[in-house]
Amino acid sequence: MLVFGLPFSIHDAHAAAFAATQSGNWDDPATWGGFTPPTTIDMGDKVIIPAGITVTVPSSATITNSGVITNDGTVNNHGMINHSNSGNLINDAGAIINNYGTINAYGHGMQNHGTIFNNAGGVINNYASYSTINYGTVFNNAGATINNYGNFITNALAVTNNNGTINNHSLIWNLALATINNSGVILNTGGNMTNQGIINNFGVIDNICPDGVINQNGTLTGNPIDNASCVDQIPPTITAPPDIIAEATGPFTTVTLGAAIATDSDEPDAITITNNASSGGFPVGVTIVTWTATDSHGNNANTTQTVTITDHTPPTITGTPSDVTVHVKHKSGAAVTYASPTATDLVDGSVPVTCTPPSGSTFSIGNTTITCIATDSHGNSASTTFHVIVTQNPQGSDDDHENSNDDNSKNDDNKDNNDKNSE
Repeated sequence: MLVFGLPFSIHDAHAAAFAATQSGNWDDPATWGGFTPPTTIDMGDKVIIPAGITVTVPSSATITNSGVITNDGTVNNHGMINHSNSGNLINDAGAIINNYGTINAYGHGMQNHGTIFNNAGGVINNYASYSTINYGTVFNNAGATINNYGNFITNALAVTNNNGTINNHSLIWNLALATINNSGVILNTGGNMTNQGIINNFGVIDNICPDGVINQNGTLTGNPIDNASCVDQIPPTITAPPDIIAEATGPFTTVTLGAAIATDSDEPDAITITNNASSGGFPVGVTIVTWTATDSHGNNANTTQTVTITDHTPPTITGTPSDVTVHVKHKSGAAVTYASPTATDLVDGSVPVTCTPPSGSTFSIGNTTITCIATDSHGNSASTTFHVIVTQNPQGSDDDHENSNDDNSKNDDNKDNNDKNSE
């Protein structure tokens, strides 16, 4: 949205009015019917360029306008026009301003109801604290530059065409039903660009962060707004899924972690979420999983999730022997051997089994319970029992006994033979 104020300079202490009577240069008295406006136009002075007349500001001229310039014809500027705080430039419908030099617009800026051409080499610096308003059509042609440090407004039904460069450091406001056609470059450097109308972008609109703001509430066609040059230093925010407690299913236990949630307050750009969890599962104990969210500019944020794997499952014992019965001839009992059971654990695999009394012990006559215990590395225990039964042959004496267990029977027979030899 462009509003241009032509700071023409006319000096008249008595609130003079100047009207061009024929086409010509600004500094040619004939252009004004013999009375040339001064290069400083004072407050209250009026300069009028009627329809059908062209006034040219030569490259050597500098005009400062603190009054009112009304253009109904054509102004060709090759010099410099400084439009002061109190000055006002009105470019009426059907009127044309061709700028090849420099226009500096302060204060009230410019009101364009006609057409403004900022041509190659031309520069318009808008410092208008009120507004430079385009009600008509503005062409910022290739090789031309508009530097906006004030309020630059394209009004409803007006059109701003940019084929050159627009540097926005303050406010560009494209109102509803207004149109900006951009085939050049618009650099939003620390400014605010608000679109409530239509922007047809076939060039580049580059938002320079961190101070550049784009309020896109209207229609944007063509190329997207480029935020790649933004110095985005704001990391995303990320929330980890809930902590997990699970019972072990093996040396490594697979669990479903859930999904972390990440947002980026700076812009709705793509966010990549990763974590450092092993794909092979989790061991027994506490593991800290780190989640990382990374935005499209490389800023990242971390959060953690705790995964606790417990082991409350005891080992499994297999191969418990059947009860063992031994017959002896002597009251001293017998040494009995037996095969120990085995044990496996979900986490530890094979674990040792300890039986009490151990195999090979001497068992007294009677019924002895053998208790076998397997304990895993996390203190979970399982046990099983069987019995060793030692009976005395009733036909034997205190010194003579017989064992139903083959090994023990042989021992008893040898002992019996030795007893006989000693007689």
